[in-house]
Amino acid sequence: MANKYVFVDYNKFEDKKNIQLMGDIKFKNRTGASYELKPRRTITSEGDYLVLDVNYEGGSWMDLKSGSLIFHLDNGENIELKPHFSHREKWYSDTEKAMRYCEEGYYDINEEDFLKICNAKTAELRFNGSHYYQDFICNQSVMNYFRIFYNGAYDSKSYIDALEYENKRGTLMIAFILLIIIGIFCLIFSCVS
Repeated sequence: MANKYVFVDYNKFEDKKNIQLMGDIKFKNRTGASYELKPRRTITSEGDYLVLDVNYEGGSWMDLKSGSLIFHLDNGENIELKPHFSHREKWYSDTEKAMRYCEEGYYDINEEDFLKICNAKTAELRFNGSHYYQDFICNQSVMNYFRIFYNGAYDSKSYIDALEYENKRGTLMIAFILLIIIGIFCLIFSCVS
């Protein structure tokens, strides 16, 4: 079965291939802070890398660069990932009448640990920052997201059931359409300026 949710971007100038899914996993806490997570595989002449990109936005600094991301699997195993953060900014939100804080970066993960996450029936994750932490439960849709990525990025014969399930639901297709619309708007606005 073809994995229509995988996006492959090849940069011939850098001889680099990025593989990722359309859309991302979004978690929100009760204060309105959001965490977006997206697996990405990058293949270059120097190596093959797997990371989890993260984008945090909230009402204060989480300071994720000083923490970790921990997956607690249903078998009791914890997988702890170290952060690499490259961008931080803050701005005033007129709609919320408050300061907003953004942190962007990624966590390195090896294929073996990612496969353990995919094979788990359930998982929880914890975003650790220097100021506090935030826990989330990975529901069936989140677990399928990881499995569909593995199917498209590593082994097209694995996790066919997750792929079929999401094909029926069509939720990732909606995200794909939204990304196209956002991409068109970005293209229009970059041409205008």
